[in-house]
Amino acid sequence: MRYLERLQPLALLALRVVLGVIMIGHGYPRLFALSHQVQGIRGLGLPGWLAYFSVAAEFLGGIALILGLFTRIAALGIVIDMAVAIEKVHWKNGLLGKGGYEFPLSLVAIAFALIFLGAGPIALDSVRRGGVSKKAQVLRIRSVLCYPAHAEKRAGWPRRPESQSSFIPDTGDQPWASVNAPLRNFSELSG
Repeated sequence: MRYLERLQPLALLALRVVLGVIMIGHGYPRLFALSHQVQGIRGLGLPGWLAYFSVAAEFLGGIALILGLFTRIAALGIVIDMAVAIEKVHWKNGLLGKGGYEFPLSLVAIAFALIFLGAGPIALDSVRRGGVSKKAQVLRIRSVLCYPAHAEKRAGWPRRPESQSSFIPDTGDQPWASVNAPLRNFSELSG
């Protein structure tokens, strides 16, 4: 199971990229037909100016998700956009009917998960926060992509608790027991 936990950054990347591509594909035509989008929103009984927020959530939010930049805000915008679409357009068709809310609901579920899980370490949010140095970020990405079974060894995952100093011998049952001696302390990577 620890092997699967090490792949969590790739799972978050996959969720972000898939949702981002779908939302860009959904919002791109609307971006260049804003007048039709405004009329469509008015036809649903909503103010026409909400069309701009809808297009921004879909197109710009999709780009932000792919980059992993402001992921939680973009995902929240997508949740709101799709929830309105479900309620105003798809609900009357049922869950599995033609034009039903099965697909928009799955998009809401993915975006909802990203609100709480965040972008993960393979994202610009991680670099923007400054929590991980560029060297450590490159090591993490390379380790996960090239050597997922040895990601812990290569990038210092999971981080050794501060209470454990590097001179305490590893017992073998700790997740950091296999870390190479030069990379035993995560702070060496971020320096």
